[in-house]
Amino acid sequence: MPKGASQNQIRNRLKQNANADGPRPPPQRFRRGGGGSGNRWWNAYHLADRLTPSSATLTKLFAGLFAVIALIFLVRFVTLKARTARLWTPVPLPTLVPQNGTSAELSPDLFWGTYRPQLIEDGLEPQIRHWCEQSDRLRYSWDAHDGRNFGSQSIRDEEFAITTEFVKRPKMGGKGGDWTARISTKLVGVNASDAKQRQRSPILSVMFYFLLPDSTLGHLRGQTVDEQFRLERIQGHTKELGEFQVNFRPRTSGPVRYTHLSTYAPREDLIKETVMHRMTGSPDGTIGLTGRSNMKIENLFVFQMTSMPEFQLEVSFESVSGLSDRQAAGGSLQGETFSREFSRHEAAFNRSLAQKFGATVANEKSSGFVRSALSNMLGGIGYFYGSSIVNSPETETTAAYWPAALFSATPSRSFFPRGFLWDEGFHNLLIGQFDPEISRDILAHWLDLMNVNGWIPREQILGFEAKAKVPDEFVVQPDTNANPPTLFLAVEQLLPYLTRDGAGKADKEFLRRLYPRLATWYAFFNTTQAGLLPGTYRWRGRDSNKVHQLNPLTLSSGLDDYPRASHPTDEERHLDLLCWMAMASRVMAQIGFAVDAPDWRKFSATWESLRAESHLDKYHWSEQLASYYDYGLHSERVRLERPQPPKLKPGQPPPQTPPKKIRRVDVEPRLGHVPGFGYVSLFPMLMRLLQPGSPRLGKILTDLADPKLLWTAYGLRSLSPQSSMYNRHNTEDDPPYWRGAIWINANYLAVTALRHYASQPGPHRETAAQLAERLRTAVFNNVMKEWDSTGFLWEQYEDRTGRGQRTHPFCGWTALAALLAVA
Repeated sequence: MPKGASQNQIRNRLKQNANADGPRPPPQRFRRGGGGSGNRWWNAYHLADRLTPSSATLTKLFAGLFAVIALIFLVRFVTLKARTARLWTPVPLPTLVPQNGTSAELSPDLFWGTYRPQLIEDGLEPQIRHWCEQSDRLRYSWDAHDGRNFGSQSIRDEEFAITTEFVKRPKMGGKGGDWTARISTKLVGVNASDAKQRQRSPILSVMFYFLLPDSTLGHLRGQTVDEQFRLERIQGHTKELGEFQVNFRPRTSGPVRYTHLSTYAPREDLIKETVMHRMTGSPDGTIGLTGRSNMKIENLFVFQMTSMPEFQLEVSFESVSGLSDRQAAGGSLQGETFSREFSRHEAAFNRSLAQKFGATVANEKSSGFVRSALSNMLGGIGYFYGSSIVNSPETETTAAYWPAALFSATPSRSFFPRGFLWDEGFHNLLIGQFDPEISRDILAHWLDLMNVNGWIPREQILGFEAKAKVPDEFVVQPDTNANPPTLFLAVEQLLPYLTRDGAGKADKEFLRRLYPRLATWYAFFNTTQAGLLPGTYRWRGRDSNKVHQLNPLTLSSGLDDYPRASHPTDEERHLDLLCWMAMASRVMAQIGFAVDAPDWRKFSATWESLRAESHLDKYHWSEQLASYYDYGLHSERVRLERPQPPKLKPGQPPPQTPPKKIRRVDVEPRLGHVPGFGYVSLFPMLMRLLQPGSPRLGKILTDLADPKLLWTAYGLRSLSPQSSMYNRHNTEDDPPYWRGAIWINANYLAVTALRHYASQPGPHRETAAQLAERLRTAVFNNVMKEWDSTGFLWEQYEDRTGRGQRTHPFCGWTALAALLAVA
């Protein structure tokens, strides 16, 4: 064939040769080269046959290949689909909360409450106070709150002093009952008898709004009176509440202006914008509302009262079904009846405080502090409903969790007005001591948020109002990230109540349903957070690609920027997580024994295995540093450095901002223990793993009391000043967080652990008792001092001065100081 002949040309010539020479001989093995023309014919024939298989062979080949590829993609698709579905599938276990998600079925007393802690009920012209904001410079605090029946809140807004009070009657008619809120105002620093001073005093406008969300499928209608069209009453109906009415009773001795608004608000987070859009000025300089909006659907009613303090407004909610019960109780919850009921509940609250916290044995100031701390914890409880936005890095899927309710305390009304998983365990150490039933209800809601994998989203951003307070980058919750299982601490404290003699049916059923849920949660930690070696653990979620961070954050640990290994790897071993799992094993064994579970001994054996000193020493004790530490790939010589700006092209303007600092490593990392004595090093003691006679315990107690390490006059600092990371920024914009400041949750754990070892026979008993009392006194006195001078509980306290800093008011775990009031 000529050079460059095509495959078709070869095939045609072969056919011609075959026809000329007769039938083909039997196939022979192809031989390279050969002698005469016959050999050449066979060589060419076999070459073409191998180069161009028959069409049937090609079809079979491609069909088989396609089938294999399709099968691979199908298996992967089905696997990812199944894994993705597990992300938003609830664990198939009996729920702890009734299916409709209302708290009322667990406790009717909890149907109504101050369950929107992120809001402040206070209007000041021309600025509208709606959200709780740190920038407002307001001082607001619950003076008394029992979590159920009554509460009193003080708000100081410049020269205005505002008091909001409420009282409930939960059993009026079986539809949630009645409640009344009273708002009282007065001027501070103004002589009421001086007419000139009063004339110059500014006026105050208070708005009370009532919103009926679309989900209720209810309706509202208003009733006005007098020439000002004052809103006197709202009447309404929902399936859950039945028929009801809301009555407005203002009281004032001076000039007053009333306005109101009835309109439609699409969502609860748009209430402020909806109201401001319907405001209008008046000749006297005040701002009022425009009345009816003439919309077909009106789900938002606002009552406005504008006057010069002092004045008062009572707003009462009454269920029509509770008429006979109301008459039997002495009439509506208004005026003198309200005052009498408020005083009755307040007296009961004070007796309960004295009984459960020993507040009467301390001085008057400490009693006031305990009352305030507890009240603000209870007043910060919220009720939320919605879907978390969750993500599975494994399947690269972001989706909505199932719609769910959450009854939970909140760390801070101004900055963190939502549920946080590891915070909630600490919150319920206080709540559970005052009202175990409320604590049981909270734990039930949290544990019902568990998916089929045993995962619970660590930050609950449920509903439009909650989402409005969170930057977008923090909304999505990855399902690979855990959070310290502090709910086990709350359950351990609650266990004696749930197993007490005479425990009711609800308590026994709760405990029976609780055990398998906690076992599922435990299994999630034990598998997804396990280390490479048996009995070791590693927090997931650290990202070495975050080059602007001095030390990659460990947000899942709750300790955020606490220094870990400088280079995250799978070989890391985190001491605090091992201790959390040991504690969880101990609690699982206790609950399993209480409910006669067949596998409780397995958890008991795990507790003994993880707490064994030989196990702790093998993986976390450093002979060189003489303490317990994390283990990982680490370099101490790490710094932040600003990179050189890129060279500019001719005529190109310089950048307006310099490039951000990035992490530089001056000495290559090595596998080993991560130095830096701090809270993590205390965990074997904090979780009570160490035996009372252990020499390791004695060494920790010595180091704990060393002022050069953790001890201060105000409590234990989070990281020793001898650490290379002490008080260092993690990025150029992020100040230190867990790198020296004093945190009350860790100090509370330290005091209770020291008390535990003080109660056990052993060589360290006396030292533990002395340190427990010294630390209790230091922490309580400093937190109370800062509360007395600023009016706030703070997120953390500066280790050199004791000054409160960062978020305020922070009435979450800082309120645990109330449990340290008495020795």
